[in-house]
Amino acid sequence: MPASLQHYARRATQAVQILGTIRLLKDFSRRFGRRPVLGIVGARDGAGGVHRVLAARGLIDILGFEPDKEECERLTQLQPYASFQPWALGDVTGPRSFHITAHPGCSSCLEPDMAVLERYPVKEWFRVARTVDVTVHRFDELYPGLVKTRPDFIQMDVQGFETRVLEGFGEHLDHVIGVQSEAHFRPLYKDQALLWELRDLLDSRGLMLRHVRPQGAFEGEVVEAEVWFSRLAKDLTDEQRALLEIWEGMSFLPAIDRFNGT
Repeated sequence: MPASLQHYARRATQAVQILGTIRLLKDFSRRFGRRPVLGIVGARDGAGGVHRVLAARGLIDILGFEPDKEECERLTQLQPYASFQPWALGDVTGPRSFHITAHPGCSSCLEPDMAVLERYPVKEWFRVARTVDVTVHRFDELYPGLVKTRPDFIQMDVQGFETRVLEGFGEHLDHVIGVQSEAHFRPLYKDQALLWELRDLLDSRGLMLRHVRPQGAFEGEVVEAEVWFSRLAKDLTDEQRALLEIWEGMSFLPAIDRFNGT
């Protein structure tokens, strides 16, 4: 099939998935009396794509964390149907340097490793323009308290800080049904965890790796990827199973191939 036709076929399939997910969300609200909560950690630019559409229609709740206070204020005005907090999340509560890079999307609580990045032209995006002090919070010290709800799903864009964010959820990570995150195969940031370390952490908490989609301008090398994790349906309650189906629909995850013994 020509690439253009594949593109339109994929878009049509996604449209059908979105309609199915909307039905699932309405049914979930009727059955369980609440909306699913999506936590966005590193919420620069806010909720995007299908998440923005579903939140604007009142079908999901969004809890965003963005340490850039100006960006957080902008998002609060731009997406009033979501809640944004001007905090960084991590494994230890306390002050930390936040490195703002030439391309804001590469900013991180970790310093970019320019020795690793040197081989890639995209390295210029990672050059640190300035460093500011932020307060990092463990999620399990914010909830319950300053934060009134906990996420059913987590979406992260924290540039190498992924395992630290998840460790800070403590026992509340056991409540999470699905995780979407960027991950790296090379250490683009100093002292960062790589994809297999992220996988091992989530696997130890009952979340399996479901899908890997390479991305990023690294001259054809697979250095960065978007990854999805979820729980196993057989281990879940009815409410959790409904959340898993919603997560799969929102994330356009490929169907699970199950062994049928034939």
